[in-house]
Amino acid sequence: MPNARSFTDHLNLLKALASARETLRQYSDLTCHLVVGDGFDTWINISESSNQNWLLSFETRMGQGKQRLPYNKACFEKVCRTRKAWLGAHWGFHDLFVPVLDQGRVVGIFALGPFGRQMPTMDLLKAQWRQRTGIEASQGSRDFREFQEVALRTPVLDEDMLPRHRRFLEALGGLLAGQLPLRQGAELLDKERQDGFVGSMPRRDWVRSVVDRRGVFGASGSYLVQGVLTDWEKAELGISQPPQVALMVAPDTSGQPQDAAFLERRLQQECGRIARRLPQAVAEGMEHGLTLFLCALPEGLERARWRGHLSGLARSLAGLALEALGVPVRIGIGEHIHDCGSLEASALGAERALQCSGFQKSPVFYEDQLLTEGQDPLLRLAEASRALRQAFGRGTGLQGACDEYLRAVLMASAEHPVAVRAHLGSMGAQLVDVLEARHPGGMEGMESLAQSWNESLAACRSTAELALEFRRLAQAWGQLLRATPGRKNDIDIARVVQHLERHYDQPLSLALVAKRLGLSANAAGRCFKQHTGLGFSEYLQKVRFEQACRMLRETRRSIGRISMECGFNSPSYFTRAFIKLAQRSPLAYRQSHGSLAPALRAEGFEEGSQHGA
Repeated sequence: MPNARSFTDHLNLLKALASARETLRQYSDLTCHLVVGDGFDTWINISESSNQNWLLSFETRMGQGKQRLPYNKACFEKVCRTRKAWLGAHWGFHDLFVPVLDQGRVVGIFALGPFGRQMPTMDLLKAQWRQRTGIEASQGSRDFREFQEVALRTPVLDEDMLPRHRRFLEALGGLLAGQLPLRQGAELLDKERQDGFVGSMPRRDWVRSVVDRRGVFGASGSYLVQGVLTDWEKAELGISQPPQVALMVAPDTSGQPQDAAFLERRLQQECGRIARRLPQAVAEGMEHGLTLFLCALPEGLERARWRGHLSGLARSLAGLALEALGVPVRIGIGEHIHDCGSLEASALGAERALQCSGFQKSPVFYEDQLLTEGQDPLLRLAEASRALRQAFGRGTGLQGACDEYLRAVLMASAEHPVAVRAHLGSMGAQLVDVLEARHPGGMEGMESLAQSWNESLAACRSTAELALEFRRLAQAWGQLLRATPGRKNDIDIARVVQHLERHYDQPLSLALVAKRLGLSANAAGRCFKQHTGLGFSEYLQKVRFEQACRMLRETRRSIGRISMECGFNSPSYFTRAFIKLAQRSPLAYRQSHGSLAPALRAEGFEEGSQHGA
């Protein structure tokens, strides 16, 4: 049996290792191994990342897994030869290798990673994909979408954080090798933890722990006891009072839906940095691509001043998010602190408000804008459903009925998401039945509309996306209600219009669209102008022009990029067409509608090389 001193030393060493594991897990979410043995073939897990398996599984599936073995060996040899830390690079990702020295001899190596060196941009991801596969990236490629998800899940260590991790691992290695007395080594490790991580990096999972969402965030105990923060929370989170309000944030991807997942993940990666630039705020990525900010406002404010401070906070958050992402964001605000003091209820309210902000076309939306006093959400949903069906039957009052129906759906969605999703699917089918009754000769077109709705239902990733898609389709279906009953071409033209509004960024012609939709090009051409008032090319130009105007007003993208994303062949052609339609240049239009700075230039990134740390 070991003596008391030996047992205490071992116990303190275990405590130091546990602290190191918790530090890396909570702040970095990086995998770290201690590699030992004569050939450095024994890997001892120090901390486990929730993201590493994604990358390794992806590399294995792409046939690139075996290439990590010679890469690791080369890095180990470099560390043994130099006895210094080494930063390796492998397919656009990096690993930090830190030696454990005993009397000048390398007895072990910490392997930390993989990680990125900067926040990825879409251009960077496409370049990395081209390097890995030799083919151009496409959002239609399932493999590229998976790689994009893997890259966005991978933690980032920038020029500031990389040396902090190196010093922390060097202190841990010195403790394990006995370079210093145990107590002194443990104190040095704790100092590196305090200096390198606490207050400098966002702590993971704290927001989830205080917002106990059943079935969404998972059950976990709150650190908040009777609305009081502990001393360690104040020190590590950088806040001095408990949060009071919840702001749920998502990028506004209406102009570039193909980049929705990318922008959502970027916001989740950046949210910790954004929160540290706001007063009394913490943030964390949540389910379904949403990001939750918990914020504290000054105490003792009257209701009117409270709402003024909260509006200012939302504007600051929107500005910082725009700076980080290059696109606007939508913000939903929940503030149940006044009625029940519950952050959980506030987060639920913020999510409901965010869902409604999209079809209300409001960048900031408060939950209390949705509330109807004394009315049960499910009863309101049933009444709104009946009103919408009646509006379709009459062919009048459709837009108002649709908006009220969606408000009711979103009010009920937080409590009954599965039921609401099923209700929307059923409602879509019912409205197609109404259209079929109004157009008895258009069975083939009706089947296409029903198929389009079912495909949209399956593709939507959240209740909010589903509601927005329903509103868009309902508007298209409304055009059919105003068409002459019994004419099959009415259905065909609506399908052409729907296709143009979805794919305006692609090269399109009437013949191509008709072929894609299985229609007769001659018949579609004859009827298109009759029902829209414009020829096919004129209508397509109108759709592209409207989208370009919106992007000029609401985004920081360059005029060249907007021209390409709106389907124009070149910036010069776009400028000529814009001047013809708007009687001013795109730049003049942007300046007259509240000028935004030009798009941020993407930073360069050196791949495939190795640099000493």
